[in-house]
Amino acid sequence: MINIIFWIAIIVAIILFITWPTFRTFIIRQGANIVSIAANFVRLYSIAALVVLGIVALLVLSGLFIPVGIYKGLAFGLAASLVYAIWLPAGIILRIFRVTKDTFPSSIKAVAAWLCFVGFLGVLYPDTTSNFTLILLVALAAGVFSGMTVKINALEKLVFPIVVILLIITGIKYVFPETYRSNTAFLKAIGGAENTAVDRGRLRIKSYSTATYGHMKKDVQVAYLKKSNDTTALRDINVNLKKDDIFLLVSHKNETFEYNGQGFVEICLPKANGSYIGGKKMWVEVDLVEIGSREAIESNSESDDTEPVEAVNTPSVSGPSRYNDNGEYLLPVLQGQTSNWIIVGNCHTYNFSHDNIILEYEDGSRVNVAQIAQLPDKAKFRVTNLDERQVKLLIGPA
Repeated sequence: MINIIFWIAIIVAIILFITWPTFRTFIIRQGANIVSIAANFVRLYSIAALVVLGIVALLVLSGLFIPVGIYKGLAFGLAASLVYAIWLPAGIILRIFRVTKDTFPSSIKAVAAWLCFVGFLGVLYPDTTSNFTLILLVALAAGVFSGMTVKINALEKLVFPIVVILLIITGIKYVFPETYRSNTAFLKAIGGAENTAVDRGRLRIKSYSTATYGHMKKDVQVAYLKKSNDTTALRDINVNLKKDDIFLLVSHKNETFEYNGQGFVEICLPKANGSYIGGKKMWVEVDLVEIGSREAIESNSESDDTEPVEAVNTPSVSGPSRYNDNGEYLLPVLQGQTSNWIIVGNCHTYNFSHDNIILEYEDGSRVNVAQIAQLPDKAKFRVTNLDERQVKLLIGPA
């Protein structure tokens, strides 16, 4: 019924507009007034919007670069409020004319939410959010994400969980300050230990990758130098290189130099003080040398030079070791290592080949053998070797 009345009124108005000059003049005059009012509103609204957007931009920039947490929160909060305020008139008009369903569309809410989120982070971490490099990186990443064809609702998927987690952490910080302090210190300690381990590993790997060492497989009486007038040829020189003499490979990146059907590498011998800086360089046949890391080379040389050690009893280390017979027992513990549990049988005494060791007993007590006159009468213990020498356990009658 209402629709019929509406259309009848429209038809009557059209007929009057066509047939009645006075009515037509009135309608035209009122239409012109409405257009003038709308134009003035749009002009004033545009000016106000530009001014407010300028203030928002100023608040955002100052909030980013001023490392004061409270100011950051106030600046971004006020900027979000101004975004809502400047959109409110346009939102009401669009909703009246049913252009949009909501006064504040999702795009305006998203802008305000992001401003509040940055302000939230600024209050918690004012120094981090004032880092220009980080700000530029985040801005560029946002540009990349905005151009992606696959859209991700970052506010729901990322920002919301982050805000919840940070609120929980902040609550713990102020409600349980000692718990927050101790856990933060613990996490920092773990991080420091991990970082130190990584740095040590990096230095170790770097040392392996930078320098290459080697040793002679046999005694060598002749080596070679490149001729000054012909670098593609070699001339021999007399040397006295002994088997297992260690040298530095001048460059492991260079190809093997081939001459007269043989391969040669350039080596550097240490000076009298052990330094390779300024040491004598020469070429030797590849098949006369063994190359690798310094640790491996020196280990091989020492193992080759070590005289055989008289065999002694060595018990299994898969579980607690029991010693029920008199004799000497070589414990498989190097310097800095700790043995498995050792059990000495009844009616036996025990001692060690040297006293630079720590004994840990079953009851948790620890003793330094070098600092006591007599060993405790306890039959179960572990041995920590503090010396380069091997440890022998000496078992005798009680």
